[in-house]
Amino acid sequence: MSPTFHWGLDGLDKPRLEAYIKLLSLRNGGQIDDAVIFDPCEAGSDVIESAEDGDSATGQPLTNFNNDGLKRAFLDRLSEILSQTRGGYHVAAALMVENTEAPEITVAKNSGLKQTDKDFITALEKLLGRLAGDSNSPRDTSELWELLLNQYSPRIKGYISDLQNSLTQEQVQLMKHSDSETTRRLVMQIEALSQALNRVPHDISSIILEAYQIRVLNTIPAFERIKPERPSVGRRIGELVHLLGRPHVAFLTFVRSAERIEGFDKLRIRWVELSSLVKKASHANRQPAIPPWTVGQAFKALGIKFTDAEAKALMSSGADKSSTWTRNKLVNRFSKLKATENDIHAEVQLVLDYTKRCAQPDSAFKYIGCSKRSCLLCYRFMSTVGFSCRGCHGKVYELWTIPEFDGVSDTSLELISGAIKKLQSQVAKSLLHDIKPRPHVKESTIGGSSIATAVPHTNNQHLATLIRDHLQMNREYSSSRGPATRPISPPNEHILDEMPSHFQPSAEHETEGECETCETDYLYRNCLSDQMPEDPDVLNDFGFSRCKTKDEESHLLGVYIGLFIHLDVSSESVDAWRRNGVLLSQIVKEFNRIPEVSRGKYFPWLLRNPHLLSPDKTVEPVQESPESYLERIFTEARPYLRGQDSGKTLQQLEPFEKKRCFVFFALTRENAHPSPFEHGPFDLWYQFGFATCVGRNPSPEGIRHAEGFLGGLYATLLFGHKHGRDYCKSLGIPYDGPPDPPICPFDEFWRAYSSLALPSLFEKYGYGGRINQNFRNFFSCKPEKRPHIWRFLHYIAIGEVNATDSMPELKNAANFYGISSRTDTTERLALYEFYRQLLGAVDPLSLEEACEQGTLLRFALQHLKTDVGTRVKSLLVRLDLSRRTGKQAVIRSAR
Repeated sequence: MSPTFHWGLDGLDKPRLEAYIKLLSLRNGGQIDDAVIFDPCEAGSDVIESAEDGDSATGQPLTNFNNDGLKRAFLDRLSEILSQTRGGYHVAAALMVENTEAPEITVAKNSGLKQTDKDFITALEKLLGRLAGDSNSPRDTSELWELLLNQYSPRIKGYISDLQNSLTQEQVQLMKHSDSETTRRLVMQIEALSQALNRVPHDISSIILEAYQIRVLNTIPAFERIKPERPSVGRRIGELVHLLGRPHVAFLTFVRSAERIEGFDKLRIRWVELSSLVKKASHANRQPAIPPWTVGQAFKALGIKFTDAEAKALMSSGADKSSTWTRNKLVNRFSKLKATENDIHAEVQLVLDYTKRCAQPDSAFKYIGCSKRSCLLCYRFMSTVGFSCRGCHGKVYELWTIPEFDGVSDTSLELISGAIKKLQSQVAKSLLHDIKPRPHVKESTIGGSSIATAVPHTNNQHLATLIRDHLQMNREYSSSRGPATRPISPPNEHILDEMPSHFQPSAEHETEGECETCETDYLYRNCLSDQMPEDPDVLNDFGFSRCKTKDEESHLLGVYIGLFIHLDVSSESVDAWRRNGVLLSQIVKEFNRIPEVSRGKYFPWLLRNPHLLSPDKTVEPVQESPESYLERIFTEARPYLRGQDSGKTLQQLEPFEKKRCFVFFALTRENAHPSPFEHGPFDLWYQFGFATCVGRNPSPEGIRHAEGFLGGLYATLLFGHKHGRDYCKSLGIPYDGPPDPPICPFDEFWRAYSSLALPSLFEKYGYGGRINQNFRNFFSCKPEKRPHIWRFLHYIAIGEVNATDSMPELKNAANFYGISSRTDTTERLALYEFYRQLLGAVDPLSLEEACEQGTLLRFALQHLKTDVGTRVKSLLVRLDLSRRTGKQAVIRSAR
């Protein structure tokens, strides 16, 4: 009898693992880790050539194309087309086994495949085999195209409906009024698509091809500039256009795969039969079934006392959230979670099916395609058994398990058991040690850029960067929100690999999580992490798009936090209220259940502003134009000018350092701080020392928190507690905070800046203990003599590996650290991740010294606990040798 995998094996503990998973799924809405994008440095470049190129035109031999990249693209596109219905139960995955005779692909879906899916797979196999075998005559691809359209029809219809709702005639006319010729051309393309969408009957094929052409020519930031005062409007349209063009992307990928991948003329596509995995196998030494653990048992196993204090500490995702959890609340939430039995994610199905069928698990192509990013548990499980995937959204769901099954080899049994033991250890470690707030990431693989790149269009470049800075960071008095994750550019992937170039897949309006996440779930997760929503549907459906100011948005979020967290109303209930048009009345009813003294400050504010949640009232938020905004903030800051500068405009201020300081001063008065994405003569983020915020926590979230701290320190130095008074005024309540400390006048501030004495200025006003040594080091020498490391930290903060192409001021620093035009995208990504990791462990100036001396590799190996990696080692050796050779040449010249 062949071995059987079961949970009675030595070292495995199913009740404990599942209890830990449930606890993790409750903490921070399940967002336990940061998102991970597929890293081409680990498995070869993911760049593949165009499916529409002409080989004779390009002059490239067939042997030069990226075979592995094409296989990855094929598996991902196949998974997407199989996931023809929205929702977590329809997530699909695919795995390729490279047999000597012909490749074999296995597919799976979370809920199992329906007969229509199986019919599609059978037909697809025949068509691809026919296309691959017909190399001497023109290929007829029309049947393949019709097959894809038929399979993907439910999503296509949904995207068309969503796009029709977004592209009303009124909306299209409003979008035409742009000063940019590029934007006007895009709007003309959108208008043509809108007309095609409204024709009856629909020409589905033409609509998809037109959407595809638009997405090829335009990135998401281009869509966002359609309506710069509300970039989410354009972003929503861009995402839908992107999704609507997806079938053509899959079509091109399938055709190119049939042409290029060896053995596709004999391709076999099979599917996992779910019942064969979940059937309980008999085993002589099986232990009896053990009931699921309680919360108390889980705490005991973790070595924690089950008290209110410990429940708060364990379940918080940040110090300010710990007060929301109690023992009783945790028990109630824990008991409502569903049992995990038979909920087997598609990626897990594929791994288990493969280990059953292959005694030696070495013949598989080590990549599992998926219709979305994988959950954290699938990602870790796949990584342990040797598979990569398109990425991980960092979330944990309680609906996750490994079934018992028989028919495996000893080698496979050891592999699976070892992977689960490692996963058990990782889950326990995450519970005990990984307690920090993380912004929520959507599961899917496309979406809009963050607000950092949503720059209103204007012919004035300085104006554009200032508005971007303002939008980038509005810090509210009552909370310290984790900002949106900065986009990190993927490798220069071609359209076949799904994403437009220069575009980070950070978000999507689709709801594809395993728990069939709806818009209300996103809002609930925003409340858990105290973050402003960014999803366009959430903004529109829950009143945020009706708010006139950032403060009003903050107040409205406070209402929902009270509703979800303190009143413990479920997201399902709130969603039902919204759909039935009774959201406002039900919120009022819930808050009226508690004593008036306990209703907080946000609910009374909502009662004074019922129009935000009243569907019968039309409200258009008052939006300032960029010009009006800047004119206002400079006018309001002008009274702080003294002497001969009193009454001068910004353009009249001299010298230039005074002008730069006044721009920073005016923005700080608005409780905003600059963005690293700004470039041009003002260069505010760098010039005012924000590069020193890239320190011990160089993650995007860590950098943003440090930026917020330094920006807040500047605000307090220059304006005291003005931000607190303004916030209370917007709520309609008296300010009850501390009185203003001594405030630094503008003249003293700009003179301290121009003389590199800002650290001394902070000391003088009592804030010397709140600035770090890096801030002091930054201002210890003249700008032209500063070490490369400070500008290199600017590059790291942007998180855009190709930022040197658009920001020339970064080039010298990047070149100094080995990232130049001679390094390809794969090498840039590898070095970027290496430096980001190293900066979390060392002092920046010591890194500069090691790079200068040509000892960077030795320095890295001394300070990093993990292996540097072969690719990075070779790059560092090359860099170190160039430094030593250069130093020796200087010495010989001096002699």
